This record gives sequence, C-alpha cells and structure tokens, in this order.
Amino acid sequence: MSCSKKKLAKLINNISDEQAQKLVNYIMPWHLEKVIDLITRDKLDKLFNENPNNLSLEELTEQELKKLSNENISDEWLENIIILAGEEKLAENFDIIPNKNLVRIVSSISNNKLAKIINNASDESLVRIIDIIDSDNYDLSKSLVGQIITLIHDKKCAKQESGEVSDSDSGFSDCEDEIEVSDNQVEHSNSDFTMKLSGELSYNYFGVFMKDDVVYV
Repeated sequence: MSCSKKKLAKLINNISDEQAQKLVNYIMPWHLEKVIDLITRDKLDKLFNENPNNLSLEELTEQELKKLSNENISDEWLENIIILAGEEKLAENFDIIPNKNLVRIVSSISNNKLAKIINNASDESLVRIIDIIDSDNYDLSKSLVGQIITLIHDKKCAKQESGEVSDSDSGFSDCEDEIEVSDNQVEHSNSDFTMKLSGELSYNYFGVFMKDDVVYV
C-alpha cells in the first residue's frame, strides 16, 4: 500500500462529509476504488447512500462484483472488491466468478472470512468448491483443503442440529467426529453427492465418514 493511498484514505475519513463528498465527486471512480478498503463504513454510507447524485454503495458493490469475472484482475483490485462486497455478497455471486478467481479468493482471505463465505454459499456452490479441490488445475494446500472440508462439515452439522436436515438424510455417522484430510484428491459423484479423498476419507455431501489410516492435517 503506497503512502499516497493511505494519505488519501485518511483525508477522506477525517474531513467533513461535505468536503469528502466534493473530493469524491472529483476523484471518482478511478482513484476512490483503489483506496475504498481504507475508508470507514460510516463514511462510505454517507458518501454513497445519502447522496442521490452518486451511485449507492450497493450499486457500486454490484458494479465492482462484475469485475470478478475477469481472470486477469490484479491482486490489489481483487482484494479491494473482497473488502467492499463482504463475504455474503461474494457467496451470492459465485456464479459469475471463474474458478481461477475463486481459488485466488479462498487462498488469500482470513480464516474468519472463509468460514463466513462457506456458511453463506449455496449447496451448488459447495459442490463446485469440492470439484475445484478435485481438479489438477489448481494448487491448494492440504491445510486449506482440510479447512474447507471441515467448514462444509460444520455447516451441515449445524443444519442437522437445527432440524433443517434430518438425521436420516444427513449422512452423518457422528456429527462429533473430527474431520481429517490427507490429500487434495477428491472423487465426486453429482448423482449421489458422494466424494472421497484419496480413498481414505469418504465424504457424503451431507456428512463425513472416516475410514482407513490417514495423515492428518
């Protein structure tokens, strides 16, 4: 992050709303997008949602999310969009994000953000994530794979415990079981939502079953 970007963000955050509005009107949209992650949410609300002459913050977010369809988007821009959109919006827009960018997102965000994305993702999106793990085209660490599988399992456990998924439909042998992953290799059947990690961890879409010895991560 360059010093000039930090100074610009600090200026916008600390001057009056009226002055900030004039400055934003002058620098929009090119420079503001580069520092938007450093501007406080309260200031963003005032700059966008309370001024009818500007795009609303929601409209700007939707506009920025469309850029995630570009596989050549820079890491810096990708990071700004992640911060601007938030985890729930990202999960809602998985369908427009190519696999390459999806891998970049899950590989770069914090554990807390990854958990929120998994919790907000649709079942179809979770299947897609498993397919990406299974692919030879993307290099995901074993620790990240293990974390993703664990988060999906925890989400299904929560659904089971809340009654959204019944015990008979869940596929869980025991929701208390720990999730243990040894490899990135996943066999996935869309017909019955059954997946296997290296033949050692059998993962049913609505639960996880353990078998054989594995190298745990």
